[in-house]
Amino acid sequence: MERRKASPEQLNMLLHFLEGDKELAIGKFNGLEGKIRQTNAWIKITEKLNANSGFGSGAIKTPDKWQQTWRDWKSNVKKKAFKIRKNRFTPGNNSNIQLTEAEEKILRLICTNTSVFGLSGVPETSAVSTNIMKWPSDTHFQSSTVEMSIEDEVGMETEPGLGTNEVTSAPNSEGKPLWKRGRPARLMHDKLLSLEEERIRIEKQKLLEKKRCNNIRIKMEKDRLEIEKQRNVLLEKRPGPSFIVPPNFTRCEKPMNYYYTDIHHIKREDRSMPCPRFVFNLVDDFPTEPDPYYINKKQLRFEMYPQAEEEFKKLEKLFEEKPVWSMSEVRYHTKGKIMSLKMLLPCLAVYLSEGPWRAMWVKFGYDPRKDSSARMYQTLDFRVRSTGGMNIMVMNKHKQRRNGKYTKTLRRNVEELSDDDVITEASIYFRPGSIPPQRQIFYQFGNVELPEVQALLAKPTTECHERRGWLEPGVAEQCRDHMFRYVKQALIANNSDDFKLKQLQSDGESGEDDGESSTVEET
Repeated sequence: MERRKASPEQLNMLLHFLEGDKELAIGKFNGLEGKIRQTNAWIKITEKLNANSGFGSGAIKTPDKWQQTWRDWKSNVKKKAFKIRKNRFTPGNNSNIQLTEAEEKILRLICTNTSVFGLSGVPETSAVSTNIMKWPSDTHFQSSTVEMSIEDEVGMETEPGLGTNEVTSAPNSEGKPLWKRGRPARLMHDKLLSLEEERIRIEKQKLLEKKRCNNIRIKMEKDRLEIEKQRNVLLEKRPGPSFIVPPNFTRCEKPMNYYYTDIHHIKREDRSMPCPRFVFNLVDDFPTEPDPYYINKKQLRFEMYPQAEEEFKKLEKLFEEKPVWSMSEVRYHTKGKIMSLKMLLPCLAVYLSEGPWRAMWVKFGYDPRKDSSARMYQTLDFRVRSTGGMNIMVMNKHKQRRNGKYTKTLRRNVEELSDDDVITEASIYFRPGSIPPQRQIFYQFGNVELPEVQALLAKPTTECHERRGWLEPGVAEQCRDHMFRYVKQALIANNSDDFKLKQLQSDGESGEDDGESSTVEET
């Protein structure tokens, strides 16, 4: 266990080091360079003191601890010297307290105001000089008064070799009373006490004046608050018109009921599903293998329909060619049935219902968020705009042709479509001159074979965005504008001249609608 008390040898060595550097002993360093010099000096002293600990007889301390030891030592010496001086001024006190040689060196080193006479080389500063004393401006004491009182006492008998305000650290060998030699210094001490009392009185007077000013300020603030309160009461009795503009305006002219999302119903549907659905985000890992539930359904499908194995092999080849497919594209290439694909696709890929790859099947083990080339597989939601009656010329998804006419039928989900529905090439690939088979359709950006669109897809972003994927902001809107321009040209070319004239007239009336998109992609 390391000692905390320094040995006498270490203290003598510390005093020897500090005698060679008086500034370090006093501790008065200014600026950053002074502090750095002080720290380096104490580090060197600490190394030498700790090296002289001597088999456990001394202390091993840090530089801060040795610096604290020096401060405590100086403080104790000051107290002892002050006690000696006080005993010399006290009549009838025969205390025989003396300073050691090391303590005398410390007093000589720090030149403190509590030093005593009788030590060679120790400056005598027990009495304050009248030349450097600061006299109060409004007191009746003057420096000449104190000087005169000191001169009156010069003729008194003093010990040979001592001044009128000096005391000795050695024992008094003569029989002369102490109070006779200490009278001049005691008179000086009384004068200083009077000056200190006068200074304290002036400080108290200033504090009282400051307190009185604060009270006046508080009273003025209370009066102001009272006036403000009365003014508010008058305004409440006679309120004026307030022309405050609301921060937000509603988009609807008439009140309507807002149908909030039924969270409990959605949770109930999720619990009824055989396995949890995957929600697209930038944190969770993509699934790497299918759920056992779909594996069992696939085996049952193979047992009931042996031809399903051939369909499964075709799907495997498709996902080897490209890792992301849409249901329409799979049906176009395999000519498979919907019910069979619903059981086989979950064994090869995961379905994304939202995000940049919305309504797409992503192969297990492939993460499109880490591959910038996956931007070609992102979903492009294209809708034919109603500019100049263009939407009338494209068949609605929920209408079917009967006897050469379009008639409305009941809405049906995608799962309820019959296997006889034919997937055309226009629903998978968009080329110049082609017309979408329905007003709203999902394309993959890579299947939009337009030079303007491919130029926009040439430069991907540095990181994947949760909404835009690997595309720059505004790329989807520009692609829709180019596609609609090609669709409009194809529709005008396939119709009569009368319709072309009508189309041009309507374009002049609503020309601003061409630059607007039916859907706004969040950036």
